[in-house]
Amino acid sequence: LVSTFYPTRAIITTRGEEKGGVEQNRFVWNARDHRKMRFPTHLIHAEEGKGAAQQSSTHHPSAIHQRIRIMSWEPRNITWWNCLVGEIANTLWVVNGIYAVWPELARNVAVGATNITYYTGVIGAGMFVIIGYLGWVEAINHSHGEVRTSPSLEEEEKSKKNVRMVHRQPALYGIQYHPLGFPLSNTLERDMNARRVKDIAKQGYPLVEDTATGQYVTTSLYARVLEKFNGDANAMENDIRGRKLNLKLGDHIICVKVESLHDEHSTVATTAPVDHMKSAGYVWWTKHFDLCHIGVFNALVFFVATIVFWIPAIAWYPMDKLGDPKLKATIFWIYILQILPSIGFIYVGFAAMAEAAGSWIKPDFNSIGWWASFLNFIGGIGFFLYAVLSLPGVVGDPGCCDDLNKWGAAMATFWGSCAFWVAGLLQWIEFSSEHPITLGGGSTGAPAMKK
Repeated sequence: LVSTFYPTRAIITTRGEEKGGVEQNRFVWNARDHRKMRFPTHLIHAEEGKGAAQQSSTHHPSAIHQRIRIMSWEPRNITWWNCLVGEIANTLWVVNGIYAVWPELARNVAVGATNITYYTGVIGAGMFVIIGYLGWVEAINHSHGEVRTSPSLEEEEKSKKNVRMVHRQPALYGIQYHPLGFPLSNTLERDMNARRVKDIAKQGYPLVEDTATGQYVTTSLYARVLEKFNGDANAMENDIRGRKLNLKLGDHIICVKVESLHDEHSTVATTAPVDHMKSAGYVWWTKHFDLCHIGVFNALVFFVATIVFWIPAIAWYPMDKLGDPKLKATIFWIYILQILPSIGFIYVGFAAMAEAAGSWIKPDFNSIGWWASFLNFIGGIGFFLYAVLSLPGVVGDPGCCDDLNKWGAAMATFWGSCAFWVAGLLQWIEFSSEHPITLGGGSTGAPAMKK
């Protein structure tokens, strides 16, 4: 995307033993799918010379009706609640738009069209705040989870239904873990890593660098190395004894050699790898978030935008009932405070499209996440146009712009709400379907990583 954000796509390779040699499985990892706890796309090369990537039936069902699920029951997962509350909110906004455009439909309703639009708007905007917060919780937790590659269909058939729960990684030097090894990876974004290392040093954390590989020693690296020795810590100790390490303490570097390995509570080496997949539950708020994840940045922008958007949704009816408010107050509290968050909605929709596609310009029509983001982008435009097209009627003479208010502003709310509603449905299908839905797999132009 841009140098500010981490890459949102990568080709990852996992290794496993098979008869006659080492089997390598390649997957297209996507940041959005990872956050939604979906499997990355398993790749095979049908035409090696042309590099044609296809989904393999050994890891994904071949029939689309086996890959797609309309809904799921996962109340222990924050994304499930985000989808549920979001679709209820979108439904309220569709009702709001219907009665804003066609108020005559409420002739036989006791509360009247004005009350319907006000209360659906207040409740709908309030639920936007809830999904903004839930999206933030999803981002600061799921973005740092371990990569889940799909098992073979044979293994999946034998095992019970997998319950998707958050598995937060431990912080590395005070910074949350990135599933592809950032921010301490030396393979991508070297300038960004240099800034990260400097920040870590400023916080007072010691950095332990393996001089032979240039990698920083972390618990996850330790576990991966121990795994190569099949959990035999003594064999690992014999292999790394004498290895040189650099201990970086602020501006000072201490050179040491490894003599032995010990765990925290004994004088013998640990004989089992650290379980990085152990669930510790959700973090509901944090001051230490990483805005280099575009998903985290988007979630923060959307959460702030929903809070601001709720203000005019609450304020317009009481201000109208209190008499004739000043024009400047009306424009600011009712319309400017709709325009600003709507710009945020537009940005988040566009940025989410970029996250799903791996590009700010090139679309990915094979990605359901891209289509959901595109419709959210359209919905944001509709809400933006409502506020903008309402302004001529506010500053002009009474009745001067009735048609514009009805067929321009109110209609924009209606079709914007419809776009949000369809996007919410797609997001529910997206989350419920762990396997990739489309056979295309989208663009695979991404940095290669090994897992």
